[in-house]
Amino acid sequence: MLTPHAEYLRLGVSDGERQKNYRAMFDAHTDNALLNDIQLSLNRGLVLGTDRFKDQVEINLGRRARPGFAGRPAQK
Repeated sequence: MLTPHAEYLRLGVSDGERQKNYRAMFDAHTDNALLNDIQLSLNRGLVLGTDRFKDQVEINLGRRARPGFAGRPAQK
């Protein structure tokens, strides 16, 4: 038996009103640059956010959460 989710029911009194309000949630345009950043982060398994947020994620996970430097390490 299927029942509508409570959050969906809060979108309106009638089916038509709920459907209209649900569709309106997806009307916002997302900037292509942001979409590219999201896709790149997902593909590389990296964190998307501010440097402060990335620092905190790296501390909590104990691993890198942002891209490293390309190439071999410099010799000392």
